[in-house]
Amino acid sequence: MYVSFFISGIECNFIAMPRERKNALHPSLAIIGDNIRTIIKERGLRVEDVAEDSGIAPETLRRYLLGTHQEMGISKIVKISKAIGLDDWNKLFRGL
Repeated sequence: MYVSFFISGIECNFIAMPRERKNALHPSLAIIGDNIRTIIKERGLRVEDVAEDSGIAPETLRRYLLGTHQEMGISKIVKISKAIGLDDWNKLFRGL
C-alpha cells in the first residue's frame, strides 16, 4: 500500500508492507492439531470436555486443534492424550 502524508509541510511518501510474523508457526503443529481433532470426532467427544479433562482452557485447545497456537509443549500433548484416552501416540504424529 502506498502512503503519502505531510509532516511540518514536508511531503512524506512510502510503501507500507504487511508485517511478517516474528515467529512463524511450524507446520507440524497444524498436523498434530488436525490429528487430535480427528480423534476427538471419531470418539464422539466434545472439545469443551477434553479441555476440562486436560486442564486447558477451551479456547487454547481450539487454537491447538487449528494449529494457530504458537507452541504446544509435550506436557500439553500428554494431558490432551490422557483426556481423549489415547493409547497409541503414533496416531498423533501421523503425517509428520
